[in-house]
Order: sequence, then C-alpha cells, then structure tokens
Amino acid sequence: MRIKPSSRYHGQYIPSTDGTRIYAEFVGDPAQQSIVFIHGGASSHLCWQEQFESDLATQFHLVRLDLRGHGASDKPTAIETYTGRYWADDIHAVLTALHLNRPVLCGWSFGGVVICDYLRYYGERSIGGIIFVDAITELGNVAMASMVNPSIMGRVGQFLLATSVTERLEALEHVVDDLLLNAPVEPEEYFLLFGYNAFLPPIVGQALLNHEPFDSATILDQITLPCLVLQGQEDAGVLPAYADFIARHAKASKISYPCGHAPFYQLAEQFNQDVAAFLRQRATNVAYLPEDR
Repeated sequence: MRIKPSSRYHGQYIPSTDGTRIYAEFVGDPAQQSIVFIHGGASSHLCWQEQFESDLATQFHLVRLDLRGHGASDKPTAIETYTGRYWADDIHAVLTALHLNRPVLCGWSFGGVVICDYLRYYGERSIGGIIFVDAITELGNVAMASMVNPSIMGRVGQFLLATSVTERLEALEHVVDDLLLNAPVEPEEYFLLFGYNAFLPPIVGQALLNHEPFDSATILDQITLPCLVLQGQEDAGVLPAYADFIARHAKASKISYPCGHAPFYQLAEQFNQDVAAFLRQRATNVAYLPEDR
C-alpha cells in the first residue's frame, strides 16, 4: 500500500543526500516565521497535530517531517544509513527544499539528538532559533545516566528491539503509560499513537539505541541563537535534570509544565502559547528573556 501525501498540509517527499525520501508537510504563510517540528524516536509527524490545528498555523509557518525510517519517510534497510550525518542531512534537505528562511528547530525527545547532529555538521548559519522539548541530546554517555530513568529507558529499549508485533505492543503500552503518567486517551488517539509507533522497523530501533557517541555539552556551549527549553516536570523518563543541563550549556530560558513527557500533547494550549511568544520574539529579532518557570 502506498501513502498518498496530504493535500491539506501540502505533503511532499524530499530526497536527502543518499536518495532517501523524507516526508514533510507544512501549513501557514511561508512569509511568516517558520518552525520545523522534529519528532522523537519511533514517533511520527502526526504527534504535532495539536500544533497544526491550532492558532499557530494562522500566525506562523509550521513544518513537520518524518525522520528516515519513521512514518511515511523511506526506511533504508542498512543500519549504517542511520548515523548522525544522515539525520543532519535529512534536516538540511527539508530546509533547503522548502526554502526556509532561518527557521526555528523544535525537537522532542530524540529530536534533541537530531538537532545536535544538525549543529555538528551544518552549524547555526541557516537556522534562527532552537526549542528543546523534553529532549535528550546524546546517547551512550555514562554522565547522562543520572538524567534519565534507567528502568523506563530499559522498557524503551525493549520496545525498540522487539521483533514481534505482540512483544512490541506490550512493551509500547508500558512505555506510553510511563511517559504519559497513565493518563487515559480517546480511542482515535490511542490507536493513532500505537499505530505509528508500532510501524517502526526493528533495524531503526537498533540504530536509535546505537547512535554514535559525541559530546553534546560542547555543541550546546557553542549555541549563540535564541534557545528555549520546555520540560514536563513530571516526566518519568527524561528527568528535569536533563532540561537543566541543556539550559545551562545552551544559555537558554526554561519553562516547566505540570505534565509528563509530551507537553505539546498533554498541555497543548499552554505549550502553543509559549512557542508563539518565542516565535514572535524571534521574528522581531528581540531577545527572548522570559522568567524561567
């Protein structure tokens, strides 16, 4: 079965440097400040629906994509095609193809690693700001172990490495309950969430867990752009200490929410207001200096 690009959101396939097609969508006025939403590992562009159906879409230019191996994007079968260089190239390809003028990059969870990959290989020149959302910025660093919950990360690993549908769905249910604090969801949201997460090929799960190590502190220290860190204070997987680490090294403002791992979904209205404030300041080239909360 082939996937038809969304006509509502101008869906299109964009070739990356190795020919892998990256699926991207956008909504809003391209003349306004752009923001590129980057989902987490095993997720999909669809996780940003609360943003695409909000007032953000009438005020700004919103772009979202599926990382390689995820959602509607191509899924190469060679694990060596899932490295930091390729994640970076994919973001660069989308920014170039859509002619984005210094967009803000917004990365959730593993999306924070992808942003650091982009900065490692392309620097800041083509972007105008960064938002980290309950983000991690590297894998394999022992020093980071204190900033994540090892038992929950272990269950995430079980999910990513599961080879059978039954094992994957059982592991995924535990992970979702952990990260969303056992909050009930509507049936359509439940099956959508489980559908795009379960769609991840096992080889991509292996690649996510085996991302090559690098020193993200050095990358973050070099950021000179406006930067905002958004964090669910009750996130049981990526602990608030991680947000503090990113904010300290990136010299970023930080906003905390009384929720779990996905404030853009769990507290979408407040999240959207905070993102809008950051984008308005970026568009007018005024320093964004809210009081941390």
